[in-house]
Amino acid sequence: LFPDTYFVHVEGFTAKTFLARLLATFRERVIEGLKTDLEVANRPLHEVITMASLIERETRGDEERPFVAGILWKRLDSGRLLDVDATVRYALGKSDGPLTREDLDVDSPYNTRRVPGLPPIPIANAGLASITAALHPQPSRYWYYLHDRRGRIHYSETNDEHNAKKARDLLEAHDREILVLKDVQDLSYEEIGQVLGLPMGTVKSRLSRARVAFKDVWKKMGA
Repeated sequence: LFPDTYFVHVEGFTAKTFLARLLATFRERVIEGLKTDLEVANRPLHEVITMASLIERETRGDEERPFVAGILWKRLDSGRLLDVDATVRYALGKSDGPLTREDLDVDSPYNTRRVPGLPPIPIANAGLASITAALHPQPSRYWYYLHDRRGRIHYSETNDEHNAKKARDLLEAHDREILVLKDVQDLSYEEIGQVLGLPMGTVKSRLSRARVAFKDVWKKMGA
């Protein structure tokens, strides 16, 4: 089914005819419109559309799609697990919120963190940009990617580098601000508490946690 904006007349509308319209649009825009691209890609249509559905869910902008496509195809072709969180969310029906360790270990054919290969069927209706990215992946030296809390994507070559970036992003904003106020501006605990509206005990515990976290990050980054 091809996602797009469709104008319909309420009178005479039926699900069957609308479904036929969606299928016809898919045939026109993808099977016929991208015929040459599909031939050059030399991959089964089902694989292309399933991969495009992962790209649709894993990316937040068109500029990211070819790079993420390149990473995911590279993982698939090399026999690695795809490790796509969006497939876990699909398996659980969990569209938002953090994924727990129990979530990531869910026993499901859709869980690409445990099961090799693509999921059995697409997990979303992929738009033309994602389908095009699946057909034209961008080669790169990267194997990993993640989005930070601001939605910016970060690529990594190694798992250690990836985990370091993840750890750095997990630091709460207050923790980073406390570090700056204490170690850079040299404010007292009381002064930091007044600036951030936090009790002195909270400031001390968060500062200690932030220092440990940053030390771990720099260690992982080889700094």
